[in-house]
Amino acid sequence: MGPGAPLASAPKGALLGRIDQGQPFLIGDQRQVRMPAAGTLYLGVNDDMVSDNSGSLQVTISDAARGRRR
Repeated sequence: MGPGAPLASAPKGALLGRIDQGQPFLIGDQRQVRMPAAGTLYLGVNDDMVSDNSGSLQVTISDAARGRRR
């Protein structure tokens, strides 16, 4: 991945998460991810040139500890 990507160690196009203003972390195709902190979860794609992007993605988030979907 290029130096302008949010997470240079992750594959291009991988799903990333970030809590509030924290560092991005790889979610990828994992079915379960433990959040590194409490706060607002932001999702994005690992890409160093977002100006040529189009399309959408669908993500389902659930609170496994409480058994609830959000």
